[in-house]
Amino acid sequence: MNASFPSILVDTTQVRDLHSGVARRLINLWPQVIEKSKNLSIGIVAYDFMVASLSQFFPDCEILVAKDFGEGPRIRRRRLNPHLAELRKTGGYDWIFQDGLLPCDRRTILTIHDLRFKAAGIHPPWRRAFMAGFLQWTLRGRKTPTLTVSNSMKQEIVATLGLKAERVFVVPNGVDTQRFILRENIAEELNDLGLEPGRFRLFVGHLEDRKNPKFLLDLHRYGRGQGDQTRLVVAAHTRSAPSESHRWKETWQEEPGVIFFESPHDELLAALYQGAACFLMPSKTEGFSMTPLESLAMGTPVLASDIDAHKETLGPVFCQPLDVHSWHRRLLELANPSTKTDLLEFGNERLKALSWDRAAFDLVSLLQVIRETSMSYSSKRGKL
Repeated sequence: MNASFPSILVDTTQVRDLHSGVARRLINLWPQVIEKSKNLSIGIVAYDFMVASLSQFFPDCEILVAKDFGEGPRIRRRRLNPHLAELRKTGGYDWIFQDGLLPCDRRTILTIHDLRFKAAGIHPPWRRAFMAGFLQWTLRGRKTPTLTVSNSMKQEIVATLGLKAERVFVVPNGVDTQRFILRENIAEELNDLGLEPGRFRLFVGHLEDRKNPKFLLDLHRYGRGQGDQTRLVVAAHTRSAPSESHRWKETWQEEPGVIFFESPHDELLAALYQGAACFLMPSKTEGFSMTPLESLAMGTPVLASDIDAHKETLGPVFCQPLDVHSWHRRLLELANPSTKTDLLEFGNERLKALSWDRAAFDLVSLLQVIRETSMSYSSKRGKL
């Protein structure tokens, strides 16, 4: 075992593309953690189809290939997690870092990004209560640290899952302000796409029900009914939640005034972020939203739902209760240049507080806590 840090296996089996929040955290955070702790022994476990992509970000790390048993919580709990626990043991790793709610063994450090099962309208009340009870039973008595991405999510985890607050640590996401570069010929690029700068609103994200695409559709239709001809651009990755994605993909492709881009690359996203009149994020639940912050970094204001995670990461000035009338009124206000300028100045202050460098520092500090925990249990000959 390393003298300074425990050896760590990072589970990436939640990652099936590089566009989700989980994937972005993985490729932005962990390389900096490795750089800040030169003697950290770290390995990666991934599905075979992700190995080539991840090796670009982790060139010096061992990458173990996990068996792909399929998706779903039951498959993960009964088949995938035991497999991952065996990979950790045979690979000689002390701990495994996992994203999600179902730990593979008692040497698992969970990162919980959100509690999406709680969002109203996604699951019926009885199912939400059942899932909360099952997770409380699964996580009962955990002595290992649990990570999350915002203070609001920490409070929700403690209240819903019964974990002790002192064992839940916040390591927030950062914003890569260099990922997208402002361009001079933006009008020409957008014209090639059939768009005009400032004449469309933008949504970027996965087409999941928790992202509230129905509200987005209702807002767009309400605006057109009021004579607002501003177009809506939906740039979506569809690999996550394929059944939901397929249903909404067909809806967006058939809706008047909507332009749909599937699996947009970074060059396209940069042009859309820069040229949009406003970025829309009406989510029902989030742990930490990256795309609104990317929009602010590109000089485009944001209108988001007033959930706690948005108010914490973006600030209340960008948040509005989910009502199509008030949202449309706010969108008209954002057309005022002075209003836009004031919001972007506030947004720049939020961006300064969120960096991957700071997140990596927080995680390295947590690794020291884990080391001390390991030493404490070893001295007592206990098991985690």
